[in-house]
Amino acid sequence: MPAPLLTHPRTIDDLFLYRISRLLVTGGAQVIRLCEGTFGITRREWRILALLAQGDGLLSSELAGRAQLDRARTSRAVTALAAKQLVSRNPRPGDRRSVMLSLTPAGRALFDALFPQVAAINRSLLGALDDAELKRLDTALATLQARADTLVQAQARLGGARGDRRGGGKGSPSMKPHCRDHRCGRCSVAGVILVATLLIATSAHSRLGYAGKVSHVSDGDTLWVAPDAGGPARKLRLDGIDAPEICQPHGEASRQALARLALNRRVEVRVRRQDDYGRELAHVKVDRQDLGALMVREGQAWSYRWRNHPGPYAAEEAAARQAHRGLFAAGRPELPRDFRQRHGPCPAPGR
Repeated sequence: MPAPLLTHPRTIDDLFLYRISRLLVTGGAQVIRLCEGTFGITRREWRILALLAQGDGLLSSELAGRAQLDRARTSRAVTALAAKQLVSRNPRPGDRRSVMLSLTPAGRALFDALFPQVAAINRSLLGALDDAELKRLDTALATLQARADTLVQAQARLGGARGDRRGGGKGSPSMKPHCRDHRCGRCSVAGVILVATLLIATSAHSRLGYAGKVSHVSDGDTLWVAPDAGGPARKLRLDGIDAPEICQPHGEASRQALARLALNRRVEVRVRRQDDYGRELAHVKVDRQDLGALMVREGQAWSYRWRNHPGPYAAEEAAARQAHRGLFAAGRPELPRDFRQRHGPCPAPGR
């Protein structure tokens, strides 16, 4: 009798963690569309709202631990929610240096409206299982989570260097993927399997890469690729570029440019990681040419900036600006992140 593929995988598609990751991406896409398209919040902001809805208030450090986010990302999400008047920040009694976070009445109303719809998505997905299968799944998940917690604690005792997340996570093989610092006691067990899934699956996928055909283009930096090996089309974001939002000026022109370059064409994909929206963040080549570089060189996207770094395609962007191509033909185009801060996300289109 052949060994089960779960314990003896032959390809990346057989890996248990990768299969869980793909389930998360596919099922979670419905929640993302609901959050962004109907309620005007991101998936990360929804996570913050849901956690704050469980209690009367949390310190920002407590919230970061429960949300499985670093403090910088938690702070950005809280700031965005406060600007939308969904979260309030108040000094902690007796310690004005600490801030207690809680939902505003508007935040509570949004949660009360959104949670039942998210729960309905979960019920719809689980509807494929009968009651006995649901009980076995619940037991199996609890067992796997306990096992993951044991493995994480053992690895923490062994120690190890942290990887550089912005540099692609390079570091010692004994790096601790579950926590960004050594205060691991503050990281809850919940989410360990998820974090390990994203890190391990995308790391393996990055090493292997794949080829496929572009089946759909959503906007100037998002496309869907149907792998040659089979399976459903995968949603990708081009790594290193930032295209206009589809509803902002030049957004549709940028989408059409990407479609002209890639739609219905074979491409080579090298995944680096998953972004916050469940997309594979990837370098894509068409006819051996870097698709991201082509888009920036034509003036259809910016080189993606990180803090004071101009991004990987700064030279291509400078050339496009000098030649007044695309976005830079006239005036000073607004960066997508500034557009989102002023107007919120665009309505989510259907696939």
